[in-house]
Amino acid sequence: MPTRRRNLLPFAVPIVLLVGGIVFVATRPSLDIAVQGEIGSITRMRNDGRLDEARAAVARLASKWSDATDGRLQRLEAEQRAIEAVQAAAQRLSESVLQSDRQQGEAHWIRELRRLEAEGKEAERVAARLVRADLNLILMRRNERS
Repeated sequence: MPTRRRNLLPFAVPIVLLVGGIVFVATRPSLDIAVQGEIGSITRMRNDGRLDEARAAVARLASKWSDATDGRLQRLEAEQRAIEAVQAAAQRLSESVLQSDRQQGEAHWIRELRRLEAEGKEAERVAARLVRADLNLILMRRNERS
């Protein structure tokens, strides 16, 4: 009888490894889906112009995932760069409005910003929407400077 147990042992080890591998592979997609969901929520915040919320989410996840080795931190860094690109584009657009001639009124800037929203690169589209939302305040500051 003891000889039979020894004969099953060479088969038991690969079976245990196979089952463990299947469990690992079966749970892996759920991790990827969770990561994608978190990154997707940051992307939506950025595209909605909620840059402060997006930055806070990146910081929270960077801390939470600090030991990750599966590429999620690189995805967070890419999202952080995209947030910074929107912020920089919004700053450039605001400065363009502030430095513009008073002859370029609200109607001109609304047309220009809408054009960028429709035709610009991703960061420009979001930035144009942010600047358009604050256009009256920016124009008031421009007029106060002159």
